[in-house]
Amino acid sequence: MNFKITGIQFRSIFNSNGGRTIEVGVCINDNFWGTGSAPAAIKAGRLEKIRTDCSYFSNHSLEQPISKAIVGKCYTDQKDFDDDIDLLNRRYKLGSDLTLSLSIAFCRASASLMKIPLFKYISDISQSDINMPYPMANIFSGGVHSNRVSTPFQQIMVIPKYDELQKNFETIVTIYSAIEKRMKESSKLVSYSSSSGMLVHEVCYDEMFKMIYSEITKTPEGKYIRIGVDVAAEHLLLPNGNYIYNGEEISPDTMQKEIIKLVERYNIFYIEDPFDSKDSQQWKNFSSHYESSALIVGDDLFATNANNIEEGLANGILLKMNQIGSISGTLAAAKKAKDLGLTLCVSHRSLETEDTAMCDLAVGIGAEYIKIGGPRRGDRINKYNQLIRINELIR
Repeated sequence: MNFKITGIQFRSIFNSNGGRTIEVGVCINDNFWGTGSAPAAIKAGRLEKIRTDCSYFSNHSLEQPISKAIVGKCYTDQKDFDDDIDLLNRRYKLGSDLTLSLSIAFCRASASLMKIPLFKYISDISQSDINMPYPMANIFSGGVHSNRVSTPFQQIMVIPKYDELQKNFETIVTIYSAIEKRMKESSKLVSYSSSSGMLVHEVCYDEMFKMIYSEITKTPEGKYIRIGVDVAAEHLLLPNGNYIYNGEEISPDTMQKEIIKLVERYNIFYIEDPFDSKDSQQWKNFSSHYESSALIVGDDLFATNANNIEEGLANGILLKMNQIGSISGTLAAAKKAKDLGLTLCVSHRSLETEDTAMCDLAVGIGAEYIKIGGPRRGDRINKYNQLIRINELIR
């Protein structure tokens, strides 16, 4: 089937921190519109593609060449379109935010033309089985999200693994609200991070984990609820190759020992980016230590790029579409990871929009997990609600 671009719209919109990002509308075959907008990171990893400078759109300098290049042109499928946008990116330096917005918009318009939901269209083009992933929600935030809190880790999460999505969401809200109440009553809640995790002061690691563990034990069938951490070690790395941890400089070996202590003390199941992407031997040692007993996930390690994915470094991958800048690039990374036996996890970004394509992506590629942030702020709740809507269609 041919997908002919018959219209395109650009607008600069606000992200969840009041900054600017790009929203694009694409029309296919005169009648089928799709929109797409891209999130961003507070601090992008080294291996990520360069994001868009939204100031380009203050004088519409990129709208004309993009419109001239694609309006009136026919494409055979999503990859055909994304490949063409990649060529434009190389010529005009569009940036991953803009290329992803175009990619999502085209994908939505194509799904509309085919008269099927976005998640079903993604399932078809990726040749993947549909699956409702387990949600992961951060309770506490730290690291690059704030320099005022007591934890260098970027996120400490709760991961309910019941068969029912609504039960998973209710569990997240119950645990989050109970801890939030305790933090407010003790005047330890400073604010909320961009991804709606609590930023607290005068609360050490042990207290954070003990509070979450305590709430889990109060929950019926608490054995189905797990704890996860995003170490985001790239942002803890020092120039000499050591890490800053709890205010002290430690070696990679010591970093591994400290993380292992936490994992074993609190039965942590999910460990994301425990080391910098350059520490490949450390990744291999750590992953072999746990084998199948814990999920060791590469985010900055792989940056959603099939070319970065190697066997033996981790047993899971975090997929963030704007790291690679297109639907097709994300699907390629997911396929390679799946072929190597890695568990698929899809994630939001710190600076989000109302766009919920990540939810359809997660369901469409059959991901096992999805990071959607804490149950606060509309940009996060949009993702919760979209998963609820999708769940009604696939039950």
